[in-house]
Order: sequence, then structure tokens, then C-alpha cells
Amino acid sequence: MSGRDSSDVTDFIRSKNVFLGTYCPPSPNCGGGGGGIEGPAGPTGPAGPTGPTGPTGPTGPAGSTGRAGINGLNGNTILNRTIPPTNDIGNVNDFYLDTITHNLYGPKTLTYYGTWVDLYTSIYSTYTPPINVYSPNFPAMPPNTIYIYFYSPPGPSNLTINFYFRTAGNNGTLDINSNRISQGAAVQLSCNTLYTLIYTGTLISLQFVNYFNDTQWIQWTTDQWAEVVNLIQSTDVKSVNGATGATGATGATGATGATGATGATGVAIMPSLLTSSLIGTTWIENTAATSGTWAAVAVSSTGQYQTAVAVQGHIWISSDYGSTWSEISSPGLLMWKGVSISSSGQYQTAIVSAGSIWVSANYGVSWREVTSTGTTPLGWSGVAVSSTGQYQTAVAINDYIWASTDYGTTWSRTSAGVLGWNAVSLSSTGQYRSAVVSGGSIWTSGDAGNTWLEAPRTNNMSWSAISISSTGQYQTALAYGGSIWTSANYGLSWTENTSGGNTGQFWTSISMSSTGQYQSAVSMNVIIPGYIWNSEDFGKTWIKNLNAGNHYWTGVGVSSTGQYQSAVVNYQYIWRCNVDFASITVTSKALQDINRLIAQQAQQISDLLSRVAALENA
Repeated sequence: MSGRDSSDVTDFIRSKNVFLGTYCPPSPNCGGGGGGIEGPAGPTGPAGPTGPTGPTGPTGPAGSTGRAGINGLNGNTILNRTIPPTNDIGNVNDFYLDTITHNLYGPKTLTYYGTWVDLYTSIYSTYTPPINVYSPNFPAMPPNTIYIYFYSPPGPSNLTINFYFRTAGNNGTLDINSNRISQGAAVQLSCNTLYTLIYTGTLISLQFVNYFNDTQWIQWTTDQWAEVVNLIQSTDVKSVNGATGATGATGATGATGATGATGATGVAIMPSLLTSSLIGTTWIENTAATSGTWAAVAVSSTGQYQTAVAVQGHIWISSDYGSTWSEISSPGLLMWKGVSISSSGQYQTAIVSAGSIWVSANYGVSWREVTSTGTTPLGWSGVAVSSTGQYQTAVAINDYIWASTDYGTTWSRTSAGVLGWNAVSLSSTGQYRSAVVSGGSIWTSGDAGNTWLEAPRTNNMSWSAISISSTGQYQTALAYGGSIWTSANYGLSWTENTSGGNTGQFWTSISMSSTGQYQSAVSMNVIIPGYIWNSEDFGKTWIKNLNAGNHYWTGVGVSSTGQYQSAVVNYQYIWRCNVDFASITVTSKALQDINRLIAQQAQQISDLLSRVAALENA
């Protein structure tokens, strides 16, 4: 290799794929060869397995606060109190529950005027399109003037309408074509005629009611809680039943059930069939209480607890359905005028003519005088309490209607004015209340006594007594020296009843069963004694009771079912009429009623079997 330099040697060796490395002494990393040159880097090896996760690093600094979100919509709620709502409480779309009357109000509106066609029903609901009341000023009520226009329905050329209006403070007036309209007045108007109504005061509501059908009515109101439905009675006139759905397919016959227990002895059905001919008919004079100038008597729901009061006498109580009586002398000899007790008999309230109100919370055993009506004695004439005893109303001659919401502990005046109030009655819950004025009219309230309306066609009569059913639907009032008047629509309209020759009686007291079906009324005057009168058809017909005879009857009380009744006679004793169903003797008339009922049921069963057979053959 002479003649060549070292670079030629190197190139020659590399051409033979011999690489010269750097010498290193023998070791684990070097074989000890030397002198070779460093070769090129080999290819990258495959990735090794993932190593273990390292420790968490320190928390970074807090980020800046983000922008505030958009406010959400206000939620709605159900408010509740023991009185009806007012416009100053609650928000729009809230609901409100009166826990006493069980009325649900709402949803609350910002303003509530209602549309004359859509609100409730029209004056003539059978006419299409519905009868309308036209006013260019609606929905905003004008300051003083309203223009109304009744379109003519088929047939009638005029309408008879009751006007009901309410103003702030109840001191406004309403004129139609310059004629003053009183509250609840019936006015006949020609159809297709423009009328001008002028009112004073701040108008809160205006209502037109069909005189011949008081379920047809329309109204304008500023009440933001105008929508209301009763959760118990379900008598909301605004609700409309949907169409009846198609009849579903007949289901498969179920398995035969187990044999039922042996029924009660057949005679047990007799009381329900004989009730109409027994309740309030047989009276017995009870001398357990001494003879006195009895003024009134009240009976609890079951009839077990009873209380009677006497003029210039004491309070007497009974806890055995009027069989025996105990004299309560602690209040003293007073001019007792009336008494009313709760359904259980625990809470009782009695009034003194030209005196005070007295209350008891222990079934009449002890009494406490009420002082919240003032120190001046009032001419108390009537008192009534609700089923629980919590809500009470009392009236006084030439004074106000007074109300209590705490079992008679405290009392306050209502919005009704100063009149010759003579008697008052309450429904079970206290929602419906009716009072009568001697020489005046019948007044009713459907909102627990907050507002009162004068009933049409009841003015200028010597009203002496009134009683209403548990629901308030059925009401009966007595005109002293006149007739019996009844209402089947919560006191909105009244009908004079002259059945059985009851006109010209000097009526003093009336009481009815919870449903209103059974009623008893008594009469007398200073010279002429009277009778007990009975009705078993909600006051439609009346029969003079000759069993008890003619006496100076001053008061009567009826239990919830009508089974137990008591009446008091001035200067004599307490009478009772207790129907003992266990000792009833079946009369021929009762047997006829039973046979008729059995025949009706047999016919119904026969019709049902016929329909079943027809379905099986189909």
C-alpha cells in the first residue's frame, strides 16, 4: 500500500464495511478492542412501557370572577290565611287559600275586568252568539258613566235584571236613566236600547243577574282575586263540565267474591223509610226545667247537648238529649234573648237584650262576659256560631252586625250599616251568613261577613227569624204576621211560601237540619198562642203540628239529622221531640213505601239483566 496516504487506507477499509472505532480498555461496556472508528447511530428502538404517574403539581392561582347571570323569573306561591284575600297581598299569578271557607282564589291578576261574554255565563246562555253588554268604556271603567246595551235574544224583547254593585266604603250610588237603583233591585230593561248608568264613589264591582235564573250572571270587577272556587262544595259556577266520553268496552266478568257477612236485622232499614213521617211530629212536654219565660233554645249537631235561656232568668243546659236539665246561675238573672252553640256543643254564645254577649267554652257549664263590644249595652237580638264555634255573628236592633273569629273572645263591626237587625244565621263554615231586619229586608253575605247585599223583593217586612243549612244553599226566613219565605240558591233570590195556611202567623223562631230538608218553625204573639210547623222537603210545604198543641212558642232547635228537636214555651216548659228508631212501629203507609221501593229496585235489576243478556248475544 506504498504510495498511498492514510486517508486512502481509511477509505479502503470503510469500503469493505469495516469501521474503525476508538480504542477502549476491556470493560463491561467495551470489548477491549481498539483502534476502530465510530460507526453511525443505529435505528431508534421501540418505545418502552409508560412510567408511573408523577405527583400532583401545586394548585394554580384562582381565576377571575365571571359575569353575573340573568335574574330568573319570580316563582309563584299559594298564600293562606283565615280571611279572604285583598288586592294588597300576593303577586300576579299567586294563589290564595282561605283555610276557613276552603275557597281557593287565583291566579291573581294585575287588573281584573273580565269580558262580559266570557265571564261566567251570559244573560241568555241558549242564544248564539251570547247576549252581550256593550260599553265603549270597557275594559277600563270610566270615572262616573257606563253605557250598556243588551242585544235582543230570540223571543224576549226585554230583560228583568237584578243590579248588584259595590263601591269603596259601600257609600256609592247607581242611577240608570236618572232613576236611583238600590242594591239588588230588579229592573226591567228593553233590549237593543242604550242605557246610561251613572255612579258615585269608587266602583269595585258591578253585576247583572237574570231575575228568572240567578245562575246566569255577568260582572265587572276590580278585584284582583276575582277567580275563586270552593274546594269542598265544588259549586263554582264558572266551571263547565266536559262532554261525556264514549262508553268503554264491557270488562270481563270478575271472579265471584267471598260471601259477605250476615246483614243487620231487616227492621234496621225502617228509620230511613219512616223518617219523613216521624221527625218533628211527636212532642212531649218536659218538666225537668222549671216553668219560665223562655226565650230561645239551641241544640248541638248530635242533639246530645242543648242550652235554653229565659228572660229575666238563668241559663239551663242538658247533656242527655234534653231529657234532664241543669240550671246555671253564675251569670245571674239577666234578660237573655238568644243562644247558639257549636256542632259539638263545646262552644256556646248567649246574648242579653240591652246587655252584653256571654261565651262558654265548656258546654255551657261556666260563662264569661265579653267586653270588646264596648261599655254601652246594646239591644242584642240574634246570634249564630259556625260548626267549629270559631266564627260567630251577632246582631243588635238599631246597631250593626258584629263578627268574631276567635270563638267569641273579641268582636268587631262589619260593613253592614245601622239597621233594625233582628236575627242572623251562619253556614257550617261561616262562609255564608244571612241576617234579617225588622221592617226591612233580608241581607246575605257569601264572603264570611266581609260584605253584605240586600236581597231583592224582601224589603219592608217584619222579619223575625232566619235559619240556613250547613252549606248555606237552603235558607228560610219568617215574617212576623206574614208568611214563610225560602231560598235554594244561597239567599240570592227568595220565594214566598203559603202552603198549609201558614200566612198571617206571628212567627218567632225557626231551625233546620244540616241538609235543610227537615225544618221546624214556631209562632205566637202576646195574645194569640201559636203552633209548631214542620217541613220535610226543604221548606217547600208546611204542616201545622197539632200534637204539641197551641202555646206561646218562642224558640226551637233542631239537631243535624232532625232526629232530636226541642222547643220552648213562654211561661211554661221545654218540649222535646226525639225520634226513637229502635221502637218504630211499621205503619201501612210505610209498608207501601217499602213495597214501592222494592218494586223499583226489582225493575232496575230486571233492566240490568236484560242489558247483560243483550251484550252476551251481540
